[in-house]
Amino acid sequence: MWRYDLPSMAFKLIGPDSAVLAEKIQMSGSPKLTFRGITRSLFNRLRKKASKIGIHVVGPTGEAVKDGVKIQWNYDAVSEQLEAQCIRAPFWVDSARINHDLRREIESTLDCDRAA
Repeated sequence: MWRYDLPSMAFKLIGPDSAVLAEKIQMSGSPKLTFRGITRSLFNRLRKKASKIGIHVVGPTGEAVKDGVKIQWNYDAVSEQLEAQCIRAPFWVDSARINHDLRREIESTLDCDRAA
């Protein structure tokens, strides 16, 4: 049995013309996103919003995994700053797209808070 590594996948060759995906090799994540002006109540709203889609934010710092996508965050209540980042995604998921969606969701919640 041979093993052949590609940049984003690993295959085991079982025969002359067959290959089976042996393991998932994760691609690295995207740049860290930083948001200022995140009050405690706004952070709690973001936690509830994330929970509705299956991402459980249980504290101010942590990581969560859903469908192979790993998100990391760090919230500092004193400085009202939130850092969030997609740190791992399967090769078929664009981690930049995940970060784009994270930014959109956080900014829309922040905009709603400012409008109120």
